[in-house]
Amino acid sequence: MKFILQCSICLQNLKNPVSLSCGHTFCQNCIQNSFETQEFCACPLCRQPVLLSNNKTDELLPIVQQIYENEGTQSLLNEFPSLIICLCCGLTPINPVVLSCQHMFCQKCIEENLKEELLCPACSDYCFNIKVNTNKKYKDLIDWYFKEFKIEEEQQIDQVVQNDTIFGIPIFHYDQSVIIYGSIEFQFLELRYQEMIKMVSSGSGNFIVTSDLINGDLVQIKSIKKTNKGYQVQIDGLQRIQIKQIYSYINGVKTQYQKWNTQQLWLCQCEYVRDQIFKENCFQQYKYIVATLEKLYQNIKLEIRDIFQAFMKKIINLPNSESSLILLASLNNNFEQEYYATDVEKRIQHIQQHFALLELKIKGIYAKDDQIQYAKLKQDSIEIIQYPEFDVTTQYFLNLFNIKKVLCF
Repeated sequence: MKFILQCSICLQNLKNPVSLSCGHTFCQNCIQNSFETQEFCACPLCRQPVLLSNNKTDELLPIVQQIYENEGTQSLLNEFPSLIICLCCGLTPINPVVLSCQHMFCQKCIEENLKEELLCPACSDYCFNIKVNTNKKYKDLIDWYFKEFKIEEEQQIDQVVQNDTIFGIPIFHYDQSVIIYGSIEFQFLELRYQEMIKMVSSGSGNFIVTSDLINGDLVQIKSIKKTNKGYQVQIDGLQRIQIKQIYSYINGVKTQYQKWNTQQLWLCQCEYVRDQIFKENCFQQYKYIVATLEKLYQNIKLEIRDIFQAFMKKIINLPNSESSLILLASLNNNFEQEYYATDVEKRIQHIQQHFALLELKIKGIYAKDDQIQYAKLKQDSIEIIQYPEFDVTTQYFLNLFNIKKVLCF
């Protein structure tokens, strides 16, 4: 028990404990000092990126500690059923979860509540936890209680499958899309977006990046670095989304999006974009494209192969629908409209056309005096870059992609 109530940093009894979104708990001063010494802010135990969004501390663990130290084990066991409870169902939590406001719930209970709005049911604070993690201290505490009474803990609750609809997730309005499974680095200088990073990093680490407030991408924080002007944040693309509603709570009143209000952090209700079913003929076509691409990759010069290694790994190993999105975005500078479309067959046709046209240009098969063919090729935006030091296969591969986009993988 004494070990359970210790801070993993100072190895002393927890003082002003703070539970992070990853499920680890530390003294408030210890975790703040830890962040000050880190280049990238992350949990000292699991390295998950996180910031402290407020000064709220866990009020329950100090009570547990006080009862244990002053009144002994038996008193704590007697008090336990009325002390360690889920604030939704009122029972001893199964897979306990502590939100950024430091209120505790069963995992199943809070996930059910968060399907409707990303608010704490106890205090209505925003928690931004689309996916919640079990709190390690409370889990150990409950395990200790069950062990003392030789109680068989109920079977672990599996993670529930997320609905297609997400409520109350913040929006970062930016002029660039984030490719699914891709990484990108942002500099957050505006105060509203700095506050957004603090809030979401104390929850799921997820927010929406959108350029047109119609379509966007659900992203997750990979790392956070403090700078003199704000935060430098590395993010990963998770899912394409379609925005259904944009709003915020201004002076406690739910207010619809105001275009002129550029100081307000806006939230949205959105849905995942799901592709149409991959038809068999479409599947075979894309399988051939990937096989061709893999063969080309194996024959390019060793000195540039590393540039595309991570990219090719994703193309080969990801499901066809998702890898086709990555390939589309890498081939086409103006990919946004087709990227958010659900017609997979049209997407595959576009990729095929790009391959075929580039092959014609690289190999110089078309006749320059063929005015019709030349006119068609001239209209296309593909620009051929000459690499005289490389063979035709390597030149083809280099010209196939916008290398700057490929490098982000």
